[in-house]
Amino acid sequence: GRKYLTTNRLYCQSTADLGGPEDHRRLGYLPLLLHPDPQEVLITGLGSGVTLRGAAEYGTARIDCVEISRSVVEAANCFQEENGGVLDRENVQIIVEDARNYMQRTAKRYDVMIGDIVFPMSSGSSGLFSREYYASARARLKQGGMMVQWLPIHQFSQEDLELTANTFASVFPHSYYVLGLIGRSVPTVGLVGMETPLSVELDRLQACYDSKTDLRGQLEQTALDDPYMLLSHYIGEIHADASQVLTDDRPILEYRNPKTAASYAERGRGNLAWLLAQKRPARTITACSAEEERVLDAYDQM
Repeated sequence: GRKYLTTNRLYCQSTADLGGPEDHRRLGYLPLLLHPDPQEVLITGLGSGVTLRGAAEYGTARIDCVEISRSVVEAANCFQEENGGVLDRENVQIIVEDARNYMQRTAKRYDVMIGDIVFPMSSGSSGLFSREYYASARARLKQGGMMVQWLPIHQFSQEDLELTANTFASVFPHSYYVLGLIGRSVPTVGLVGMETPLSVELDRLQACYDSKTDLRGQLEQTALDDPYMLLSHYIGEIHADASQVLTDDRPILEYRNPKTAASYAERGRGNLAWLLAQKRPARTITACSAEEERVLDAYDQM
């Protein structure tokens, strides 16, 4: 009763992860809700189209989705029930191309860029975690823009997770960790990169929940019931050590990661515990009243 998407014999996604805190729509919702006014969005990687669906359901943004494999685009049509037929939406454009090549040739700039889940075990994956790649992405952001790179932390050793975060933070002046998918299947953490410090106005976020009633219903399905719950996904700043980073000519991750290809569940729990030990209060990035700060603090403890 389930559908599975695999490419090159590598499992990518199944329909078992829909609903609640493991729903991939969250990976589209969170970045757009954190940005004050997302109008132009780029997503790298299509998969079954569920992350893209989350971004498209925000309502007003125009979205380019770059996918290297035409076969994956064809396969995503088999997941129309799960992705809501997102490939046919007027505000969505599918671009079949290598993401790095696209960033280097296009003159277009984006408010939000979302790097969907890339499994580090894949041959060639280091090119999507390198300093050169993130620098290319930063160059495609508008003023006030934001990049979010989603990482499947059950497939990273703590050392490699720190290495990837260091690389990301060596490019973006302000960088942060946020929770994405929370569960046993694919625990996911986002690296958020910006030119300016992250600051979220609670009134603006509440107005978004109040005015976008259709979106609010979808958010409730994915355990993002209200702005306080969403903001509680904030973990904290990335304190980078730039002494070692991933570069195109030193793809350390690609060679080291296969040694950790076991005990995924245990590794995911360990990395999540390590990250949450660094958690800072969501009120440190939120403009709100003293009473609202108290509510945020209560959510942070959940």
